[in-house]
Amino acid sequence: MLTKKKIAMCFAVLFIHITLLDLFLLTRRGPRFLWAESFEIKTFIVHLGITIISCIVLIGLWVMNDKRLLSKQKTREK
Repeated sequence: MLTKKKIAMCFAVLFIHITLLDLFLLTRRGPRFLWAESFEIKTFIVHLGITIISCIVLIGLWVMNDKRLLSKQKTREK
């Protein structure tokens, strides 16, 4: 069952994950932290957009899976 809490948790986890991945750059000399680039407004807008699109896709998959499970249950009952 899809709830608002699941959607909020999915959004938060994805946003934090994307932001943390964008914060680091691995080079041969070692990891570099991109502090200045990561805190620009344009970067947050891109992260927000990616997170929203990802959540929409996941919600669609959850809804399709719920419908599939309901149809399987109906065919078992017959």
